[in-house]
Amino acid sequence: MQLTLIYDGYRAAAADGELHPKEVEAINNLGRKLGITEEQLKQIHDLFVEEIQLRQKRVQLLFPKGADVALEKLKYSN
Repeated sequence: MQLTLIYDGYRAAAADGELHPKEVEAINNLGRKLGITEEQLKQIHDLFVEEIQLRQKRVQLLFPKGADVALEKLKYSN
């Protein structure tokens, strides 16, 4: 449960498209207070970053003209 809270903290902090160092610091401080180890915090952060990178790679591959163009076409085809 606590590990999920930290992961969701990263997701919430990055909802604006950026994960700022001060946000990471605040999330890690919370994790420490919850008894999460430094290694676990690093693993959760690394997992989050990997998933963001994979999402970006998927979008670039599947929508080479950009996801916005694909969404606009979908919007007008209905």
